[in-house]
Amino acid sequence: MTDEIQRGAGPHKTMAMRRLTVATALVLASMISACGGGSSDNSSNNSLGPADDPTASIITYTVTGSVTDKAMVTYKTSSGATIQSTVALPWSYFSSFNKGDFLYVSAQNQSSSGTVITEITGSVGTLAYAGSSGPYGIATASKSCCKK
Repeated sequence: MTDEIQRGAGPHKTMAMRRLTVATALVLASMISACGGGSSDNSSNNSLGPADDPTASIITYTVTGSVTDKAMVTYKTSSGATIQSTVALPWSYFSSFNKGDFLYVSAQNQSSSGTVITEITGSVGTLAYAGSSGPYGIATASKSCCKK
């Protein structure tokens, strides 16, 4: 457990760690099954099919992980701009997107250890996710937007 939890951090930190633990377990399970039990590639990317697109166009990008330093996050906004910023984790962005908009979030670990996990969610749940572990690893999730 991290020092923050051991010091009795508030309930939102504990919930964030639970989400991180679940997300990490999902990414690791996906990586193991996709790679047939193991591979030198330490990233995972999963995008759901068009039938699973959200019925609402409110989209959230989330970056979590166990990095000890910050992460460099790059993402597409609803206006089509590409933003890059160094952030502390967890990090999120949400906005209303239109049909056909390109959804994109990428994060690079800025330290020599740890994991980064990117996720794009809509009203129906996770639309795309990716994870990476290790020094300066990069996780990128992307998808075309929406039924609306």
